[in-house]
Amino acid sequence: MDGKRCFEAATYQSPFLTLNLPYPFQNETVLLERVREAVAHLEVTNARVSRATVARLVGLSVCTFNCYPQIKAFLTEQVTKYQERRARQRQQLEEELVLKVHQAIELLTNSGSRVTQKAIGEILEMSVMSLFQFPQVKSLLQQASRRDWPS
Repeated sequence: MDGKRCFEAATYQSPFLTLNLPYPFQNETVLLERVREAVAHLEVTNARVSRATVARLVGLSVCTFNCYPQIKAFLTEQVTKYQERRARQRQQLEEELVLKVHQAIELLTNSGSRVTQKAIGEILEMSVMSLFQFPQVKSLLQQASRRDWPS
């Protein structure tokens, strides 16, 4: 128990856990299985995997997880995996948007239209603010707007 007080007496109900026990649980393995089920559910539904979302699903507070070394380690691993997966997805999306911005610039140039950030955003059906969330795309848009494009 690493010397921390982990007591919360009440009935806890959620889709993954219904307990009528004071904390700490007598069996960390039972709680770990519920936590695993909650993480699996979050992954299947493509929802954010965080300590807070798992805690809500199993009906516990986030700090309660710190009382259980196996659960704490498991959640640390799962949250890290989620964050790495999201970073890869974001990078892939940014690469796709860079390509689409280049295509939009080419389309505008070939049609003799003025190349503006707004025009590029309209072609991509995204706001300029949304596009600016991606550093490479932002840089490309700024370069495009500084050039003397034909009107």
